[in-house]
Amino acid sequence: MFFGFLSRAVIARYFSTGEYGVFNLALTVLSIALVLATLGFQNSLPREVAFYREREPSRVRGLVPIL
Repeated sequence: MFFGFLSRAVIARYFSTGEYGVFNLALTVLSIALVLATLGFQNSLPREVAFYREREPSRVRGLVPIL
């Protein structure tokens, strides 16, 4: 978090207002794309693993390829 704060301060200091605006726009677009790409997978996976460990333990390997 500190690195993110520090990098934004450096970018704001050394680039023009327009360039900083383009940088923030790019970060916003990437953040929205990340939300759409993951579709809540990181939040739903622990819930599904716990559910299947209790009911059908054999299906847990299908949820997480590394298990």
